[in-house]
Amino acid sequence: MKTLILGDSFTDTWSNNWHGILFDDYDIYAKGGVDNSWISRTGIHLLSERTYDNVFVMFTGINRTSIPLPTDTIPEDYYFNFPITQYRNGLHLIQSGGSCGTWDESKTLDKSIKDIFKKQYSSDNLEFFTHLSMYDVIAFLSFLEARNIKHKYTFIYDVFKKGDRNEHCLGVCRNLDYWELLNKQNYIPLPPYQYGRDNDCLDEDGFHLTKDGQAKWAKEVKKYLT
Repeated sequence: MKTLILGDSFTDTWSNNWHGILFDDYDIYAKGGVDNSWISRTGIHLLSERTYDNVFVMFTGINRTSIPLPTDTIPEDYYFNFPITQYRNGLHLIQSGGSCGTWDESKTLDKSIKDIFKKQYSSDNLEFFTHLSMYDVIAFLSFLEARNIKHKYTFIYDVFKKGDRNEHCLGVCRNLDYWELLNKQNYIPLPPYQYGRDNDCLDEDGFHLTKDGQAKWAKEVKKYLT
């Protein structure tokens, strides 16, 4: 039984070791700093080409967003720049990284893109990022349900309530109508950030889990997979 695992830095292999605790056979597509559009688009693209028995997706911060660009126009020296499914298929998403992203001081990012991000993050509309991000979450989960693909999902933190500064930088879902649209049977109510904070196993950055914390968290999550 092969599982597709999707997510951001909480999922990426360079800093995480929890995958093998939850699954025996799996592929991982994850990048630090991506938004929910990248996660959802990558999942749909892969599942349209390949067969997986199961999908595990860890959605990211609500106020992360991106700008799509064709491959031949991308600013290649900007870190938060990822092609869909991590290979060059013509569509790149230039990532903001959220309100605390590197775009604000980046000298390598095209000025027109920086200006768009600055306008987005200077808005007083508190639901703007909610609509952008949750649309992608709902769209991907609906895609999975329409294809009868077994799946479980969670978020890296509790996006449905106001949290501390770390969570504030990544946003909160300002419209709880989206919560009502989610299939709760497939939702895992154990975001890793909250778990690490509550169980004293956050890494030095104060946000991600330590290796030991990841293992403990995964063992708790496993209860939701049976």
